[in-house]
Amino acid sequence: MKDGTTAVTEKKTPAPMYKEIPPEERGEHIAKGHVEVIQLIVYEVVGMKENEYGEKIPDKEGRGSFFCQDPEDVNVFMKLNPKLETEQFTVQLLKSTAMKYINNPENMKRFGRTQ
Repeated sequence: MKDGTTAVTEKKTPAPMYKEIPPEERGEHIAKGHVEVIQLIVYEVVGMKENEYGEKIPDKEGRGSFFCQDPEDVNVFMKLNPKLETEQFTVQLLKSTAMKYINNPENMKRFGRTQ
């Protein structure tokens, strides 16, 4: 800028996706220092292939693993990624690991939380 000021670039950082669950709402089966999260294993059908019996079956390629805490987030994921097939698991992770996975920018983008 000519008057000696600098332009401010505005980059919006999304709020973290990880939500703290109060101890009284956690299940007794959760190990100390861990949290329960939903893991989505994601596949894309890329064609058809024959199995060992000569039957045509979908040919799937893995597209990654994504994490969330809320079943509603799973619904959002499925709506935003309708061509992908998912397998869903509830897993326990160390709290710090869960936060790292859930708040990862690529993970958040898949759940509609963009930067």
